[in-house]
Amino acid sequence: AAPQGALVAFNPAGFDNNGPVLCDGPADVTVLSGGAPLPTQRTHDSRLVFDGGMIPGKGYKAFALAPAVPQKGSITFDGRTLETPFYRVRFNEKAQFESLFDKRAGREVLRPGQAGNVLMTYEDKPHNFDAWDLNNYYTEKSWEMDQVSGVEVLEQGPVRTVIRVTRPYLSSTCVQD
Repeated sequence: AAPQGALVAFNPAGFDNNGPVLCDGPADVTVLSGGAPLPTQRTHDSRLVFDGGMIPGKGYKAFALAPAVPQKGSITFDGRTLETPFYRVRFNEKAQFESLFDKRAGREVLRPGQAGNVLMTYEDKPHNFDAWDLNNYYTEKSWEMDQVSGVEVLEQGPVRTVIRVTRPYLSSTCVQD
């Protein structure tokens, strides 16, 4: 049983999971595991996210809470390059990836001259049904969503960095976090 006041994360999957835990939680806290502080931060929408480590499949893990302590993040973004312990991503003027370097594999992921994070729209004129009637020639008429009306950093902390890209398209707006 978890001690009173503990935060309990349940993993409903049938396999062990290692990743960030996102939850509602009290403000100005640091999450502890075994008495040691874990990377913890407040999200842009006032939720709590922390690195919960390995949580067993169909199991749970209890975490203690303590008053917030300053924590430095290992993720940086200078407006053009996002640097994590695992990847280095360089953005072009359209907020697309012009480079995605995998540090563990020691290689560039994208082919030379190829961009990543390219959002495309396709003409949809179904023959039989209103939805999910994708014909094999749908790629013949496509348009790239390459206009950018805004790029802003919503979060930058020890667990994650969230960059919001806003793109106008026809009479719509696409917001990508």
